[in-house]
Amino acid sequence: MSKPHVRHYKQATAEWKEQAIRRCLLDGEPVRSIAEDIGYTESIVYQWLRSYREKESAST
Repeated sequence: MSKPHVRHYKQATAEWKEQAIRRCLLDGEPVRSIAEDIGYTESIVYQWLRSYREKESAST
């Protein structure tokens, strides 16, 4: 049985986002697993990844 998504009324800290991104990109952990673990939706984690990639491509 899947867990219901928890809505967060506070924004995640930059450190929290970085840890999720690192788990996905460096450790190869699936976004779904990360999202379930931290209590955010997959779409939010994908937004963090997209934002991170855009910042990286703009800095090169």
